[in-house]
Amino acid sequence: MNYKTVILPEAKIEFKEAIAYYKNINPKLSGRFYGSVTESLNSIKSEPLRCQLRYDNVRIKMLKTFPYLIHYSVMNLKL
Repeated sequence: MNYKTVILPEAKIEFKEAIAYYKNINPKLSGRFYGSVTESLNSIKSEPLRCQLRYDNVRIKMLKTFPYLIHYSVMNLKL
């Protein structure tokens, strides 16, 4: 089951800054970073409880080849 992903505005800003940083080094590197984040988000969406619970209700997912962690919470919303 895939969960809905909500990305906070602050995270979007940090992501865009990281893309720009890697693009300044090498445009192909920014593409690899984008792909790594996308892959990690898809993994979280399909198996959100698989990652380590770090603090309170926050879990983390480490990117494979970049020094970034995705912090996220799993919420059960009843509509």
